[in-house]
Amino acid sequence: MRVDQFNYRGKFKLKNSDGSKVTYANHDVVVFNGKTFIASGSIVGKTPDLGEKAGWISLSDNQVLYESNDEPFYAKVGDEWFNTSTGIKYKRIENDFNEFWVEI
Repeated sequence: MRVDQFNYRGKFKLKNSDGSKVTYANHDVVVFNGKTFIASGSIVGKTPDLGEKAGWISLSDNQVLYESNDEPFYAKVGDEWFNTSTGIKYKRIENDFNEFWVEI
């Protein structure tokens, strides 16, 4: 899956303002309890902490390979990024001061 297929929906919500349940679709990305999750299909009424059985995959707990010409917005240490415009692959690492991309 490429990062341009992600649909960032922001903070997870169980219900809409009218009280109806929110429906999440395949590739929808949400933040829940400080972690990032992606929907692996259509999900209604199931919180991301229910995990893969409910259709949510944690991007926070798994290494992710992003493929795009733009630097991934919510990448974490250990993730990789293939820059499709340059053909260069990077890995996200950290030192004592910050996080950054290194070419691999």
